[in-house]
Amino acid sequence: MSKRNLMVAVFVAPLFACQTTSGMIDAIPSQGTVVTGSYEAANGRVKIPLPPGNWVVAGANITRVGYQNPIEEAVLVKVGEDDGLTMIDIRTAITISRTGWQPGRLCERDDIDYLDRVSNPEGSLQECWGVRNFSTDLQKDLPAYLVQTEQYAKANGIELGYTAKAVSYRFADKSYFVDASYLFKPDDVTVDGLKEWGISWRPKVERGFYGEQ
Repeated sequence: MSKRNLMVAVFVAPLFACQTTSGMIDAIPSQGTVVTGSYEAANGRVKIPLPPGNWVVAGANITRVGYQNPIEEAVLVKVGEDDGLTMIDIRTAITISRTGWQPGRLCERDDIDYLDRVSNPEGSLQECWGVRNFSTDLQKDLPAYLVQTEQYAKANGIELGYTAKAVSYRFADKSYFVDASYLFKPDDVTVDGLKEWGISWRPKVERGFYGEQ
């Protein structure tokens, strides 16, 4: 390859990567989008399994861990029937990390109702899940996706501000990660019941993390 062609390759490749990332960000569903079956992340790989029924995107946006690592964030709320499972909170990488991901805080906790820490090395394969409290109080400084969620809740008469019980999952490899929390109204569940639910649901989240249904 000539020096001229080499220079073109060096400067075009980053531009192509930037356009690809921009296209992924544009693919994040807008507020009000109804989804069923699974929430397909903008990265094109991760699919977060959804319990039966229709789910609506109440808020969705991005945050960044440095310029190279945009993170997709979303909250889904249940449409129609009230079966105790009220919301799903999702965070997942949009692009592949070149250095691996830091361990998620969930896998480090020792103050929650239940934690199954399967694997937890820094920058490598990570898996854990647990049962914990999850506040839906949105009356404070918030990231954009939760501001959207608060606005959607007010516009649609959805009651927030309670402490839910959540079954939370963390999966990460050297390319992507996903944090997914399934929120239940506390009066409708027990910790033992959520442990059983979490055990049965874990394989679905794992398959979705690796792009399988």
